[in-house]
Amino acid sequence: MPTYLYFTIQFALFEVADTELAL
Repeated sequence: MPTYLYFTIQFALFEVADTELAL
């Protein structure tokens, strides 16, 4: 798996987690 794809997925998961915590 390309490194940039890994970071993209990690960033997306972080954004989702941050949104959940905000709620």
